[in-house]
Amino acid sequence: MVCTRNMFKNLLEARVAWCRLPPEIRIMILQVVWLSTTSKSPSPTSQKLTLEDLKSEHGISSLATVCLEWKAFFEKCTFKQLVLDQSDLASFQVAVEKEPHRLGNIKYLLFGIKLPEYDCDKCRRREDRRTTESFTNIGC
Repeated sequence: MVCTRNMFKNLLEARVAWCRLPPEIRIMILQVVWLSTTSKSPSPTSQKLTLEDLKSEHGISSLATVCLEWKAFFEKCTFKQLVLDQSDLASFQVAVEKEPHRLGNIKYLLFGIKLPEYDCDKCRRREDRRTTESFTNIGC
């Protein structure tokens, strides 16, 4: 797409208009954008996301590319609560090594471990109480 002089002027005017809004109004607008993109939660700060949610082509991660103000807002939202499993570790490591401040945005991290299927009948039986207690009291 070729950026004409008129398009550039319109973009510049929109940026100036955005900057003239009070910060409280800009945050409210960003919250509406967040909710319209995620549409999973009534609160933009209580959203639980997986790395797959963040990677979607035109999803949440693209919002952080608009400008630094948007990046700061949407990274706080997206990194506040994450759900990861072992297949996400390499992507997560890259994301936080590239920008270590992202670790400070994480308030809750749910890490699930996918175990292989059991293939013997003995393993399908319920554990007795003693066995259960011995594994739940490790390190206590």
